[in-house]
Amino acid sequence: MITPKNIEYVTDEKGTKKSVILKTDFERMQEELEDLEDALALEKCT
Repeated sequence: MITPKNIEYVTDEKGTKKSVILKTDFERMQEELEDLEDALALEKCT
């Protein structure tokens, strides 16, 4: 879930927002991807 504390802005020297960095839990995302890969592999076997 994206919340204000998960967002960091990159600004220029004038303070103008130029880009956004969304902080996430990398390990959680990696586990979810592995679970999806496992589910896809099981579907191919049936």
